[in-house]
Amino acid sequence: MATTITKSTSVSLNGTATAGGINSSLSATLSEISSGGNISTQQQSLATGTWAAVAVGGFQPDLVCIKNLDPTNYVQIALDNAGAHIVAKLNAGRICFIPLDPSATLYAQPNSAICVIQILAIGA
Repeated sequence: MATTITKSTSVSLNGTATAGGINSSLSATLSEISSGGNISTQQQSLATGTWAAVAVGGFQPDLVCIKNLDPTNYVQIALDNAGAHIVAKLNAGRICFIPLDPSATLYAQPNSAICVIQILAIGA
């Protein structure tokens, strides 16, 4: 029997631009139900000077959430092991959600010290 996984994320951003007093906002909610049973959560230590494949639990996830647990340093997320295609910069404590293409592998590297990231990977 397949496990049902409900993914629910809500984001609300509000800001005021200083030029012309323009207000802008974005509100979005993602709510999906998946019949797959794969879910993985783990922490990964990252060394400086090398791009490491992000550990996603041994399956191809549909949605990946990565949180930088370091209190000071940032972590970059890329689509290649050379850092030529960086898709995210996670400052201390920041998270990102990536709806991952089945052919993609994520790589991570901290900027100046060993960092730990927390990964939540959910199958389709």
